[in-house]
Amino acid sequence: MEKISPVSPKRNSMKKILIIQLANSEKYPPVAQMYHLLKGRGYDVKIFCVKDGEGFGMIQEDIVYLGKTSRNRILNWISFSTFFILSYLRGLIYRPHLVIVVDFKAVLAGLALAKILSVPLIYYCLDIGVKNELVGIQKLLLSIERKFSKYFNLIIFPEENRAKFFRRMTGIRQKIMVVYNAVSKNTIPSREISLKSILAEKGYTFKWIIFRHGGIGENHCIEESILAMEHLPKKAGLVLAGYSNEEYLKKIKQLILQRNLEKRVLLLGILQRKEILELLPSVDIGLAIVKPTSINKKFYGTGAVKLAEYIASGIPSVVNDNKIMRELNKEVGAFVFADPYSPESIANAIKEVINNPKKVKKLGQNARRAFETFYNFEYQFEPVLREIERWIGR
Repeated sequence: MEKISPVSPKRNSMKKILIIQLANSEKYPPVAQMYHLLKGRGYDVKIFCVKDGEGFGMIQEDIVYLGKTSRNRILNWISFSTFFILSYLRGLIYRPHLVIVVDFKAVLAGLALAKILSVPLIYYCLDIGVKNELVGIQKLLLSIERKFSKYFNLIIFPEENRAKFFRRMTGIRQKIMVVYNAVSKNTIPSREISLKSILAEKGYTFKWIIFRHGGIGENHCIEESILAMEHLPKKAGLVLAGYSNEEYLKKIKQLILQRNLEKRVLLLGILQRKEILELLPSVDIGLAIVKPTSINKKFYGTGAVKLAEYIASGIPSVVNDNKIMRELNKEVGAFVFADPYSPESIANAIKEVINNPKKVKKLGQNARRAFETFYNFEYQFEPVLREIERWIGR
């Protein structure tokens, strides 16, 4: 790794930072928040990424789409090759003082630019992308990452155990920082919207609202959460918001009908992030359980965006019952625990909250305290900002 000499900000004009991601950065809150923090510190920031449906409206400018994703494997390879060429050529025109690549698919383009321009390179690894057991192509990917890692000046992970896993599997010695996928204080909306009012308009009257948003799929404990409703008071209702494929959506709709839970489970559809944050303060408890089928899901903790949004909104969360989450709760103090494979366990965790108003209040206060003190993106990203300023000034 090339040594970077500290530069005095006084001798520099506005410095340029290029973020490269082979995905739609508009759909990644940590990337959008990083962009806004860098802009707020006076940097000229550009994002090169690809189009993948509609974004969340988190980045209004400085975002350049260099292609789009496809479900076709051949078209995806073409898109990847085109993205590499375009991001490299446009990067040469932009001439950044620092390059940040988000996840491994963007490493080649970022590495090529950083080498030719002799500028620092940051690897922001939001997604390790391997399962619990490394086989075949996953071993190959880690081998490639091991070779490329020596060129990174800094590696960022959202969760400590993912960072430890990566260091153990690659044997790298580069500096690693952990930046929680927390919510930025500037992201909190100025108004709140009553979810109960929205539900009433749709014919639902819930005394307690249990909420889950984000991806709706096989590993997200959706079916277990639906079945947990059979073990809860009838005045408790489950609201699911997020995206899913048609096949799985059909499956869970059939489950809801088979169990006669039509009046107790509502599929709210896809919401913008701003809408979610406006609704969350009127929620009683958030579901942040997940089946540990990959490294990211096994070590999800501080890497879970939805969990961070529950904390920022001051509501209790149901999380996986494991050592990592119990350790994190010593700092946060806003979780109840469940077995993600057991509807009864999920229901018992929810009951622990809704049957105890004093506990609800205490957990909510703890969540808000955590957000105000350390579980916010500004606090988490500050050490990275100090490194960047040391390298390139402001």
